[in-house]
Amino acid sequence: MHDRIYVCHTFYHVLITFLKEFKLRAEGGSDDAVLVLSRMSNDFGTLPARAQESGFFSDVVMFDEKRETFFPELKPLKRDRHNIVRNMINRIRFTARFAKLQEKYVPVDFTEYRDIYVYCDTDPIGLYLNAHHIWYHAVEDGLDCLKTLDLARISNAGHFKMKAFFASLGLIFIENGYAKYCIDMEINSRKGLKYDYKKYKEVPRRPLYERLTDEEKELLLDVFVENKEEIENRLKEYLGAEKVIWLPNGIYNDETDGHVDNICAFIRPGEVVLAWTDDENDPQYALSKEDLDVLEAETDAKGRKIKVHKL
Repeated sequence: MHDRIYVCHTFYHVLITFLKEFKLRAEGGSDDAVLVLSRMSNDFGTLPARAQESGFFSDVVMFDEKRETFFPELKPLKRDRHNIVRNMINRIRFTARFAKLQEKYVPVDFTEYRDIYVYCDTDPIGLYLNAHHIWYHAVEDGLDCLKTLDLARISNAGHFKMKAFFASLGLIFIENGYAKYCIDMEINSRKGLKYDYKKYKEVPRRPLYERLTDEEKELLLDVFVENKEEIENRLKEYLGAEKVIWLPNGIYNDETDGHVDNICAFIRPGEVVLAWTDDENDPQYALSKEDLDVLEAETDAKGRKIKVHKL
């Protein structure tokens, strides 16, 4: 039995998976985790190879997840019968049939994992797991996406309570926590939700970013940036620069998620101004201190030590 497996459909899902794993392992969790990348929405380019080479996951597996439109035999079961009872019977049949057809494309035996995390269980994998009676954790697709796009409600408009009841019995599938075998659904925040639900579990994402170590940030760069040197060369070419310095942090709770000009800027050759606080209890202190350490260890393009003005 393995510990954890994550099913991701986007690059953002992979990023959040890394952040979750960093925190979990820092708290004493095992490093036994598998990353599954669905090709249904992304081919992920060369990221799978870099993720595999990083050694961070026990394995990185590609998943040829298929949409319902891939199977023409499902089309009759989606036809509107203009009768709620007949429609529900067809939906029950559709759920079982779709899960069966998906089986040959599922690359792992999910029953071998203690914890399964699925981003966007709206996609076929959610239906598959429920139809096969496999318990899993759903994870919010994007940041606070339920506030603007609650697909469980949108896709099941009309008689929602009845449909949710059938889903709770495992007869049909409804995403975002309403399925029988969905243990809970991690969301960033309950604030602003039009419809709350008992299975929603708040797991704020900002703290996952804020606790990152330099080593973890470097690993993320290695996995998500195909060619760091190429980026530096492009910046030099576009900006006429001769050297690039990478700062690890931005401003705490910054709405730009780390634009460098909010934390540091050149005021003249060889001199920068750095956002600063002397209050060691301020969350910004540790962030600015890390940036200061990097700057004081660096030189400018002319080889001069960089003079840092704290502001």
